[in-house]
Amino acid sequence: MLYVDKRLAFKFILTIGFLAGISSALSGQERYTDGLYWLGFKVKTEFGDKWSASLEFEERRFMFPDRAHQRTLPDVSVFYHFSPEWKTGLSYTNFSIRSPGTADLPISSILSEQRYSLFLAKSFKLSQKDGMYTQWKTELRNFDRDPNDGELNYLDYLIRLRFLFRYSYTLENNWKLNCGDELHLHTAGNSDHQLFDQNRIFAGISKSISDWNCALGYIFWYQKNRKGSAIFSRHILRFTCTYTLSFR
Repeated sequence: MLYVDKRLAFKFILTIGFLAGISSALSGQERYTDGLYWLGFKVKTEFGDKWSASLEFEERRFMFPDRAHQRTLPDVSVFYHFSPEWKTGLSYTNFSIRSPGTADLPISSILSEQRYSLFLAKSFKLSQKDGMYTQWKTELRNFDRDPNDGELNYLDYLIRLRFLFRYSYTLENNWKLNCGDELHLHTAGNSDHQLFDQNRIFAGISKSISDWNCALGYIFWYQKNRKGSAIFSRHILRFTCTYTLSFR
């Protein structure tokens, strides 16, 4: 079994968040801060030891005033498990984004996105109660070029890499704590984009009851706009319910 030092893992997560925060603070761009809440529902299906799948829906809304921001309808994923520690997968996401990206302005347009992803993930068991999870994902993001023309022309694209690190600790009575960081980088595209897209630092708690799992978490999300002229800082409360259907 591969051993990962807990202190080193925590230092790595904190260093990523600290350096990214310093870089955005010193960049001199316009800054916008908003509060949001995300509501999600997921169905996970297990077909045995090697194959599984998931179907997910999520509504993302600003708090003050309450209005839509983003919507996942749906995200469909298929996974192949090489072992209990390693897995890979493919996913398709139908995504929509309301503009502008600040809560104090009314919606002027709805941008449609079709997203195709490939990822590889590895779990590390640190002890009987805690562990690490890492995921490397690449995404092809296709956007409707003109969201106000009444047609869906997915001519603009971006390629994005996502790096996720999560630490979890199991408590009594099926409670679990987790924290981590996810970095998003744009590497190619035919429209405006920056190398740094966004970073998410998160922490949360979850409870499993039979085939159900309910999770409540906090996310600090900061993101550059595509031209790099503004930084969006978002404080998010996320609630997700997951139902697991097993055919093992």
